[in-house]
Amino acid sequence: MDNSEIGEKEFKIITEVGKNGVITQREISQRLGFSLGMTNILLKRLIRKGYIKIGRLNKRKVRYLLTPQGIKQKVRRSYQYLLYTFHSLKEIKSKIQLVLLAEYEKGRRKFIILGDGELAEITEIALRNLGKKDITYSKLSEEGIDDKDSLLLLTDPEQKIKDNKAFSLNLLREIANLGVRQMQA
Repeated sequence: MDNSEIGEKEFKIITEVGKNGVITQREISQRLGFSLGMTNILLKRLIRKGYIKIGRLNKRKVRYLLTPQGIKQKVRRSYQYLLYTFHSLKEIKSKIQLVLLAEYEKGRRKFIILGDGELAEITEIALRNLGKKDITYSKLSEEGIDDKDSLLLLTDPEQKIKDNKAFSLNLLREIANLGVRQMQA
């Protein structure tokens, strides 16, 4: 039994088999967007490694089952993915804080977060965790903007301000620019 690391495609097959053991190779290939030949090769490899076992339901139907080793690999890879995701979110929050601190140094104290997606949530957390007692912020839709002293934090890449009511900052663009400046340094 080969307990070596599995690749991304193998992980996708293990995940699909974990969802539904009574599934054909053709269904797996269609759901994952793999060729039937690739699916066959990957399934055979996973069976050889001991992550999946095969059983016959009848002459034409087989059942794929995750073995304990396959379940362990699935859990391990899912855990690694979560760690990577948390690390990425922490990095994004840190970059947002750098952008916000630069604005704070320019005298900005009032911020309005525009948008309601994940970046808006991370921005709110970043503002809250800055530790600056004189900062105020709120989350609004563009229609609620009437404060010319606030910095509008755009959290959606498609977001545009209709009127030039206040100064705005596109956070995604600023984070990207910050990354470019860091690479050049």
